[in-house]
Amino acid sequence: MSKSVRVFAFTFLILLTLFKSVPIVQGQSLPVYKKEVRGVWITNVASDILNSRENIARGLDYLARNGFNVIFPVVWNKDYTLFPSNVMVRHFGAERRLDPAFAAQKRDPLAELIVEAHSRGMEVIPWFEYGFASNGFLVNAKPDWATLGTNGKVVNKNGFFWMAAINPDVQQFMLDLMKEVIENYDVDGIQGDDRLPAMAVEGGYDEYTVQLYKREHNGVAPPTFQKDPDWVQWRSDKLTTFLGRLYRMVKKQDPNLTVSMSPSILDFAKYEYLQDWTRWLDSTYVDLVHPQAYRYDLFGYQTIVGQMVGSTPNSSGYVKQAFKHKISPGIVTKASQINGPNLVRQMVNYHRNLGVMGEVFFYYEGMGAQNQFLADSLWKYFYKEPAVMPNRNSVWRPIPAIQNETDASVLKSGTWEANSGTGYSGTVLRGKQGTNPVIIYSFSPPYSGFFDVFVWVSGGRSDATQIAPYNIKNNNGLQYTEFVNQKSADSRWVKLTGIPAVFGKNLELVMFADDVADGGAVYADAVMFKLNRKKSPEVQIQFRTPIGHDSALPQQIDLDQNYPNPFNPTTTIRFRLKKTESIRLTLYDMLGRRVSTLVDNRLLTAGEHQVVMNAQHLPSGHYHYRLETPTSTLIRQMTLIK
Repeated sequence: MSKSVRVFAFTFLILLTLFKSVPIVQGQSLPVYKKEVRGVWITNVASDILNSRENIARGLDYLARNGFNVIFPVVWNKDYTLFPSNVMVRHFGAERRLDPAFAAQKRDPLAELIVEAHSRGMEVIPWFEYGFASNGFLVNAKPDWATLGTNGKVVNKNGFFWMAAINPDVQQFMLDLMKEVIENYDVDGIQGDDRLPAMAVEGGYDEYTVQLYKREHNGVAPPTFQKDPDWVQWRSDKLTTFLGRLYRMVKKQDPNLTVSMSPSILDFAKYEYLQDWTRWLDSTYVDLVHPQAYRYDLFGYQTIVGQMVGSTPNSSGYVKQAFKHKISPGIVTKASQINGPNLVRQMVNYHRNLGVMGEVFFYYEGMGAQNQFLADSLWKYFYKEPAVMPNRNSVWRPIPAIQNETDASVLKSGTWEANSGTGYSGTVLRGKQGTNPVIIYSFSPPYSGFFDVFVWVSGGRSDATQIAPYNIKNNNGLQYTEFVNQKSADSRWVKLTGIPAVFGKNLELVMFADDVADGGAVYADAVMFKLNRKKSPEVQIQFRTPIGHDSALPQQIDLDQNYPNPFNPTTTIRFRLKKTESIRLTLYDMLGRRVSTLVDNRLLTAGEHQVVMNAQHLPSGHYHYRLETPTSTLIRQMTLIK
């Protein structure tokens, strides 16, 4: 086939896409969302979900179909990370870079979990399960990192050796691990638990901690009674200070990331593991708290939760009413025994009666067939309506656009033959050599931002090319070509280069299937266009809150379309508040850059308000204006024509 014929076919298909209608979804009505945590801890112990990509995809599909919106996958366990860690290499050598089970498979389970969860609109908050505890390797490799008891030996409590959590070197190590995850992965937050920040109450007699205590107490040594109240409080306060450092580090990296903690219940948490977590709330060092209210009977569970948040919707327990919205307890479903669907439903119903905004389940294996398909039961009675996380003011993880190769919107020329075997959804198409097979996927972004592009590679095709060409382009002149090895043993999403996109202007992914250099066959399957949150932190997607669902939920605000629109150079923006609130009104260009602040954190009364904007200093083009209150965010588009 000649180059001129190829160019003509490609140009013809591009022209077809330009005449297609472009769906504008920015102004469409959006579904009603509750604000609830619906979470599950993902473990690498007594569970097979992490054993393969297929297991991860199957498991997260099951959770997403049943209304769950967040997972907490373990990433720090038994002195290993479950992601490739240069921090571990720096401290302990290359053999500690990754958990051996995954290193042998050449897999990164965290990366796989993120793709599968985000492709279903679920958030991912990595869980640093072991925290300041060790299986023994770390404290042997670095003896000065261990905390000692009054007997001068390394503290061993509850089957774990404990690090000196007040030691700045130990603290920096943990901060570095967390920072590594935040910088390298598009996660939605981080989580500690009953071992982070924590230290066994028997500890604190290591050299560093003793000398620090003496400096702050006029040379007096710490009490030998481990549960001396002042000694407990001093160590707890040091861990609270560390959590403040952790919180500031995370928010500096990305203020939208969630800092989640899952301590034990008080007073056990404080007097066994030095976790004074009500003080964490008072200090605003945590966004969400999931106390481990693990019980196997309803009365015991209700007693614990009632003491925590109050036994009526408007009362308080040891958690202040002001922080009740941050609490979503942990429910055990499968550990030493199983809590079945009937009991768990009663626990969840108790939450709803108290106005508690969600729950997290320990752990994944208690959600499916091993526990009478508990997730299906939760969906039937509680999770049918969609929900976003309580600390979000928008739909933070929108479900990405996935196009199948057989969709009517996907344009094809030449001959594409249905191939045997299973693709992402249904068949897979194989380009017939010599017929100029070209396929174009076109995506109209519902908001401006940076989008990652993924292609589905169906495994087990021995004749597939190892250099399938994919051309990605937007309508601002940017384009990239990448080559994908389609000769894969397993099926998976493969990420291509991401690309910025502007609302109303299509992204395109084009693939040729002729004249591939290695002579292999080119296959076409599904593609995915997914918002990259790390590179698009300003994108807010409006949602509506159900009226009368809960008095603690945000009140609705109304934002009108500006008038006139298009305009030059002045226009009026009207909005309504249902209660007196502090508001912020800002203007952004289509690349997400803030170009003007029209109202900056001004307290306005309930009712209708208007702002007249003069855009004389701005160039022609499309803009977004965003109205924010402490509980809601609304966005609309305007057009300036000069």
